This record gives sequence, C-alpha cells and structure tokens, in this order.
Amino acid sequence: MIADNKQVEIIVKFNGDIFAVSKELGALAEIIDCSYAILTIDELKINELYNFRQIEYFEPAKPIMPVSILRNEMSNAGITPVKDSGYRLSGKGVIIGIIDSGIDFTHANFLNSDGSSRILYIWDQSLAENAPEGFIYGTEYNSEAINNALKSPQPFVILPSRDFIGHGTAVAGIAAGNNGIASSSSIISVKLGSNSEARTTDILRAVRYIINKAVELNMPVSINISYGMNDGSHTGNSLFEKCLDILCQKWKTSVSRALGN
Repeated sequence: MIADNKQVEIIVKFNGDIFAVSKELGALAEIIDCSYAILTIDELKINELYNFRQIEYFEPAKPIMPVSILRNEMSNAGITPVKDSGYRLSGKGVIIGIIDSGIDFTHANFLNSDGSSRILYIWDQSLAENAPEGFIYGTEYNSEAINNALKSPQPFVILPSRDFIGHGTAVAGIAAGNNGIASSSSIISVKLGSNSEARTTDILRAVRYIINKAVELNMPVSINISYGMNDGSHTGNSLFEKCLDILCQKWKTSVSRALGN
C-alpha cells in the first residue's frame, strides 16, 4: 500500500483492541508485536488518537537513509584471523538478513558453485505485485523465482527487483558474499521503501518479516541494518527503538546497526 499525500504512518504502543480504533478513524492497523502497531491514518485525524484509551503512546514514522560504508579488507578489521582459526566460522546454517537498498541477485558473490542463488528470499517493498503473507505492500520472491530468473538471459525482466544505489549489494557482499564474512550463510534481503523514501516503519516491517522467515525455516538469523537517521531522542526510548528491542528478543536473533564510518 502506498499512502497518498494525506496519509501518514504512525507507530503506536497500544493495549486492547487496536482494530476498533483503526475502524473508527478509518485507518489501517498493522500489528508488529503484541503491544506495538503501525497505523496508516489521515494526517488530520492524528490528534484524535488522544481520545482513545487503547493508545498509550504514538510517534510519526521518520525518514531514514543509507549509512556510509568503508570497504576495508577484512584483515584490517581482525576478521580474517578469526575465520582462519580453529573455530571454522563460515555462517553455514545461519540466515544473514540484509535490510537496505536491495541486492543485485545476479552478482557472482551470491551464487553457489552450480550457479544457483544463496538468497532465500527477496522482499522488495518498492514494488506492488505480490506482498508477503501478513504484509500490505511490496513483492516477495522466493529462491525458486530467483533461480528461474538467473537462468534467463534477461534476469531483471523475469525478476525486476533492482538495487539502483548499490549500497545494499555492497553491504550484503561484505556480510555474506562468497568473499565476505559469513560466506556460507543463506541470505534474505529486504529492499526498503514502500513510498518515495524509506521510513522507520519500513524497518520494523522488515525485521518482523525476516524473523518470521527464520522461525519458519528453523534457522538462527543475524540481521544487518545499515540505514539510519539523526532524529529522535538518542536515548533508545522512542517507540521505534523499543519495538525494535522487543522484536530482537524473539527467536534466535541478532541485530547489528551501522554507526557510520
């Protein structure tokens, strides 16, 4: 769902029946966790949220942007000695979730020796065709769709998800590419941006989506978020941050957030 100019997204902490609130306000409610939800609501009705006992706190979605990355060799970061140690750490059996600007699924860095993809799922929030179950927008591609596209001489015609910025592909390559850190891991990529810009609410949806997939596949997951902003209280007490904390406690989940260069 792509909101028009009069619709805004709000993160709410609630109790009771949030759907009763959304129905009365003509809004759309998405449950993120048992006490957190996203409301897509007419901006002129925001102040009416104060009238509902079910609403404890709310805050608007905020725009986010890619965090710059440096492509230093892994040895400079002390990663190579660890990989070469007796621990044999390769990421095998683990999902690496990349929440970013997308991924170039045709890149050799994400292919097995037989030419098949190491990417399990791509959820492109910017496309409107086949949303994942439980979500309201975007297009989901599974490994079968990805591998079918790879067999085509025009893979992006078959699977049109593109990383036009290149940031997500670079991050995925460092974290989980064949020459990267977790080189034997499986990959789930979420391309942010249900609208013209990526927002904090898009990140909450992406984290929930990846964790749901990890639970379904019975695999531990490490999620990387190299998007951010300089807005907010910087105390970790915003609704966005608190909801993210709760999501991170689910399943066998680790979340890493880039802090810039």
